[in-house]
Amino acid sequence: DKYLVKTNDYVGYVLKEEISLVDGTIVVVDISDQQLKLYVDNKVVLSAPVVTGKPKTPTDIGLHEIFDISGPRYLIGPDYKTWVDIMIKFNGGEGFHDASYSSCKKGGNHGWRKEQEFGGDTYLTDGSHGCVNMIREDVFELAEYVDIGTPVLIKK
Repeated sequence: DKYLVKTNDYVGYVLKEEISLVDGTIVVVDISDQQLKLYVDNKVVLSAPVVTGKPKTPTDIGLHEIFDISGPRYLIGPDYKTWVDIMIKFNGGEGFHDASYSSCKKGGNHGWRKEQEFGGDTYLTDGSHGCVNMIREDVFELAEYVDIGTPVLIKK
C-alpha cells in the first residue's frame, strides 16, 4: 500500500494511490528547515532560506500549483498593508514574495526582514500570515524558472 521514497534530503513513505510522477520543475518548501529548493529536471537550481507562516497562521502543507505571478503591489490583510515587488501565488492568498529589507533606487525602503532572519526559527514568533517570505534576489531568481501550473510542495 505504500512506497518507500528516498531523496538526498529526506526519507519517507507515500501511499500508492497518492504517488504521481513530477517531471520538469517543482518548488519544495521544507517548513522544518525553513528552506526552499527549486528542482529542474531533478537537479537543484536554487536553494534559498525562507520565512513561512507563524503557528497561528501557518503555510498550508500539501501539493499546490502556481496560479498567478504579479508585479509590484500591496499585500493587504486585517493588520497589514505591505508593498512587494513580486508575488507568486500558489494556494489561495499564499505565495512567494520578497520581504528582505533593501533601499530602492528612487529613495525609500522595501521589505521588513534582515537577511539573517531567513532560514532559522523566525517563523515561530515572527512568521508570515501563510506566505513564504524570501530574500528579494532569491524570489526573482525563482520567478525566472516557474510559470502558471508549476507544482509547489509544502512539507514538514
